[in-house]
Amino acid sequence: MDGKQNCVVFLTVSPQGFLQLEGAQMAVAIRNAVYAEMESDSYVATIDANMDSPAWSYLRKSYESNRILSAANSTALVKKIEKLFFDYKNVLLEFAGGMNILKHLIPVKMKYGNRFRIVASVWYYRNGTWLGCIWSLIFAILYLKYVDRVIFGCPYAARNFTLSSLLFRKGLACIMPLAGTSSDEGDADAAWNVLSKRHLDGVLQDKSAFKIVYMAQLRRLKNHIWLTKALLPVMKEHQNIHVIYCGAEGEVSFEQIRNLARAEHLESRFYLPGRLPYESVPTILKNVDCAIVPSRTETYGFTYVEPMMFGVPVLGTRIGVGEYAIQDYFNGLSFSLSSPTDFQRKVKFLVENRDITSRMGQNAKRFADEVFSMCHVALMRVDLYKSILRDGKV
Repeated sequence: MDGKQNCVVFLTVSPQGFLQLEGAQMAVAIRNAVYAEMESDSYVATIDANMDSPAWSYLRKSYESNRILSAANSTALVKKIEKLFFDYKNVLLEFAGGMNILKHLIPVKMKYGNRFRIVASVWYYRNGTWLGCIWSLIFAILYLKYVDRVIFGCPYAARNFTLSSLLFRKGLACIMPLAGTSSDEGDADAAWNVLSKRHLDGVLQDKSAFKIVYMAQLRRLKNHIWLTKALLPVMKEHQNIHVIYCGAEGEVSFEQIRNLARAEHLESRFYLPGRLPYESVPTILKNVDCAIVPSRTETYGFTYVEPMMFGVPVLGTRIGVGEYAIQDYFNGLSFSLSSPTDFQRKVKFLVENRDITSRMGQNAKRFADEVFSMCHVALMRVDLYKSILRDGKV
């Protein structure tokens, strides 16, 4: 090795168990920040599934092959990470995985003590369900004993996490934004081909249409039924409104949405393409006018951040990152689920004042570029890493 004492490992695995493009992009941003700001080596660790994907292609272009740690499962992956202790005095690892990752990291932490520094980034803990309190309590107990720092993406997530106040009192927790992406990696023609097959190309290219997008799985707490019922009267008044729900069926079915729209003879203006490949997201967001987020709960809420990254204003509830990300009449508008009338008034305002909507979108992009961009978030992370490696509690 080159004699460096420390190395940083960014472990990224999606809930589905494979590497996603945004995870690869964040890994590369952290690598660049580590090499610019620290005298440390940088590694990425992930599961070696879906290896022909654009995410893997992006990773291979940016990382040296010996800096990519991959394995078929988390057990084998953590064993590869443990081997780094033969070459480095200290290993700092950030991960956003759940119990499947943490349970394998704990024995390594017990073995190497302060030589192994663990940063846990909290993305999901069944927030908003009865299991949330129990699940976050279990994690909090483990974090207090085995983790060096816990990152919450927003104050809302921290407040709803059991024992978070104790984590903060002990100097183990901090609040830092999670990165969105405005990158257009991938083949635009391939993206349009996917969108054409899902019958979205026509509406996305229609300049006269006012296109609203909601990017979330059709789950109960995401409130697609509430949103559909609230939009129908406005859509009857404004014939140019078209609504796109990008997400797979959950507790709510496509047929439930279609039935509501069909009853008002508006089914043709609702689009239900299902879950789309991530690489098609930039094309969608570049061709819509407004994003709506009526969620009851979000641990973070990338569905707020990513539209803003592409210059799309957000009309949303103030939960998750939306609590502070939405600045009324600057980059979007907020509303309460208890007042459908107020929501409808704000939708009409955006539709009837497209110049203001466009200006909000421009402001949203500037705001998101400053707060949520990969490079800025990566630099925050690296400052945190340096603090931990120096035994600071900053």
